[in-house]
Amino acid sequence: MFKPGHKTARMPRQQISITNLTELQLQELRTIHRHIPRYDSLFKRIFNGHSRGAAVKGKCLECCCWQRNEVRDCNIEGCALWLYRPYQDKGEK
Repeated sequence: MFKPGHKTARMPRQQISITNLTELQLQELRTIHRHIPRYDSLFKRIFNGHSRGAAVKGKCLECCCWQRNEVRDCNIEGCALWLYRPYQDKGEK
């Protein structure tokens, strides 16, 4: 239970609105929800334009078949997002 002022208290997750999305974006969200629900909130943030970092993460995950280790080990240096891909080791950048 959330107790204000408690050191380890976490704020409840905020619901992300999915208004003003195109039909293709809604279709993509439905597909993600059905097959890989762990990335629902990530793609809601992406489609609402709330985070460029989330957009890079989403595109890299999509390109690498939703495998974090494949994103980390990506060797497609010609990709415009390669330098910005998530899940890199800290000293790798």
